[in-house]
Amino acid sequence: MDNQQIFHLINGAIETVNEVIPVPLTRQQARRVASPLQQHDLGVLVSFLGDIKGQLIYMFSNEYAKQFSKEMFEMELEGDMLDSFVGELGNMLSGNWATRISATVRVEIAPPVVLKGSTQLSTTASAFLVPFLGPYGEFQMYVLVDS
Repeated sequence: MDNQQIFHLINGAIETVNEVIPVPLTRQQARRVASPLQQHDLGVLVSFLGDIKGQLIYMFSNEYAKQFSKEMFEMELEGDMLDSFVGELGNMLSGNWATRISATVRVEIAPPVVLKGSTQLSTTASAFLVPFLGPYGEFQMYVLVDS
């Protein structure tokens, strides 16, 4: 996969976050990162297959997820409801992304996997981090592309 194709995937993901997330976010510099990826609180992983193969990973603090759910639903979610919300958010972002890039790259997304707690994610894929700053802290999006 060449740099222009990777740029297209990352740019599509950035546009999707800006469209789907209803709170103001400031995008920080996108950059390539080395494995392992570090998760501290909460995240969601969505795999994709098709013309390319990889994963989209969204990570944020528990507090970020709670405040964000409050913004969307006018109530703070916790426990299983928060996990469900996080999974659905990952599904919405990834589905929108797949549609957005479909003019040049065809992919199908898998059901979301909610990631909880502190963990390291090891991968051989090329990993790109796009951090966003918002009213509740940092929201991290990773685009992983298998070689």
